Amino acid sequence: MENKNLILIVDEDSIGQRLDKWLVGKIENSSRSKIQANLKKGLVSIDQKIMKANYILKLSDEVHVEILEESPAGPQPEDIPLEIIFEDDFILVINKPAGMMVHENNHNEKGTLVNALLFYACSLATAAEKERPGIVHRLDKNTSGIMLVAKTDEAYFKLVDDFKNRKIEKEYRALVVGKVSQKNGEIDANIVRVGAQSKMKVIDFGGKESFTRYEVAEEFKEVSYMKVYPKTGRTHQIRVHMNSIGNPILCDDLYGHDFKEYCVPSKNNAENIKKRVLLKRHALHAYAIKFDHPINGEKMDFVADLALDFKSVLMSLREGEKRIK
Repeated sequence: MENKNLILIVDEDSIGQRLDKWLVGKIENSSRSKIQANLKKGLVSIDQKIMKANYILKLSDEVHVEILEESPAGPQPEDIPLEIIFEDDFILVINKPAGMMVHENNHNEKGTLVNALLFYACSLATAAEKERPGIVHRLDKNTSGIMLVAKTDEAYFKLVDDFKNRKIEKEYRALVVGKVSQKNGEIDANIVRVGAQSKMKVIDFGGKESFTRYEVAEEFKEVSYMKVYPKTGRTHQIRVHMNSIGNPILCDDLYGHDFKEYCVPSKNNAENIKKRVLLKRHALHAYAIKFDHPINGEKMDFVADLALDFKSVLMSLREGEKRIK
């Protein structure tokens, strides 16, 4: 919110009026309720004394008013670079960086993907909530990778329906702690929300049906490189499912507490830092997506290259250097 300061002088015609009623006629685009709100906040004064709404005006009173100007409702455009993989009149396919929220919440109202999209795109689907124009699915803040965005309402409804009916195929890449007992496997385990940190957990009964298929792409001494295929799209699904089989995502501060030592930034000298590659976020990347175009039905298949931090750790593992320990 921005503040605007006014100084108003009471003339003969205004003597005897209530302060709140008088201010309504003096301040453009105002209302009595807004004026009274400002008065209650102590934003109206005369002779450096905070005034109440029922104050009766006197000749030559010098009224100082601080008006709180409300910011425009909803997310606002921000000039934030976007990596566009594909675009036409109906959809966008983007590669979201780690560290970017998809849309605002109670703790983050700027720097989101939605802010960036509003600056970039001349149109976005408006069928969703006003805080989420064009958004048909989400990635966690610290998950990088591919996302679909709807530019029209028609595309939005079709994509939402396809996600709901599991017609859209997604592939993730992940680094997990330890060696996975089954090189190809399926995790069919319901998930439920617990606690106040939006944390999820696997349960035997109840919760939401959740299904993930995975395969081990490469194995290293203490870490495995995975291809992961979530059939459902529950909150934190891959992170929760991999943790449930004893192989949490590397550097996952919510589900992999016992493995934080892998990810603490090195405090050694520059030479040692150069020999050590560490992640500042969990090692999960939305790698590929396959779907039917929501308007013309064309088969679409896109890949988002691994984020640089993820790729750097993977390369160091392949080189056999003891950088993650």
